[in-house]
Parts: sequence; C-alpha cells; structure tokens
Amino acid sequence: MHLSKNETVEEVNRVFTRARECLLTYPEEKINGCPPTGGWTIGQVAEHIIICSDGIPDRQTTEADRPFYQFEDQLKHMFLDVTQKYEAAPTLYPTKGKYELEQLEDALERNRLRLIQKAESTDLKALCVDMEFPTFGLLTRYEWIRFICFHTERHLWQIRKIGHALAST
Repeated sequence: MHLSKNETVEEVNRVFTRARECLLTYPEEKINGCPPTGGWTIGQVAEHIIICSDGIPDRQTTEADRPFYQFEDQLKHMFLDVTQKYEAAPTLYPTKGKYELEQLEDALERNRLRLIQKAESTDLKALCVDMEFPTFGLLTRYEWIRFICFHTERHLWQIRKIGHALAST
C-alpha cells in the first residue's frame, strides 16, 4: 500500500531524524575510524547517503502511464534486504577522507528539508524523465522519494554494523 502525501512527508522526517540520531551516537573519531574488516568509514557511508538523497532527477516530468507506486515494493525489498550486496555507481562514492559530524548533520538536514518541500509542493505521481533507475527504468517522484528512504534505512543498518565493529576493537 502506498503512502499519502502527508505520510510521505512524515516518512522523510522519520528516516532523516533516525539518520541524525544514528550519527550522533558516535564520537567524531569513530566516524572517521576505519572498520577492522575494511570498507567505508561511518563518515563515508553518511556522505554516500547525502549524495544519494540530494534531490530527485525531475527537471523534466511527464504523466505516468502506470501506477505511480508500481516499483515501491520492489525498491523496498531490494534495499531493505541487507543480505544482498550492491555496488554503487562511482559517481555516488564518497569523496572525503575525514569528516566533521556537524557538516554531515547540516547536509542531511538540507536534504531532508529539500525532500519535504518537493513532497509537499509537487505532483508525486509525475514520472521523472531525466534519469533512469537501474533495472527499473523511469521512476515517479513518489518512487524516488521512497527509494531515498529505503536506501537511507539500508545504510543506517550499515553504520550501526560499522559502529559495532569499531566498538569491538
């Protein structure tokens, strides 16, 4: 079942509040600490979330010829199944080596506000034609926002896993 416009706004708020709270559980030295098993730091994962939630490719839209929520369940399953691994496109890789907690928080807050404004003021049923999503093709604004929420939730799990590994060392 798809969310109403108000529920979509509430979901963006909930997910980004959780992201902020998750980051705040770690001191800055842990945010930049390399996990013992390798991979991205907490700061790098947070930057990846920020890159991926920095808007929707919707400069050009058209009316969708399908249900506006058609890919919601597949996106949810794809991104919330943490047993599955995916490789991010190189353009979505983090760029910095050292992070400041306040800068990460500020960027997450900017993205939260931008997404809320988009959800409140635009037609979420419109099909975004600026960019295709891998394996699904064109998504509606609603599906892009849902993807951002699912993707962020997935990486919050990853941040907690990294934090746990760092606490064990």
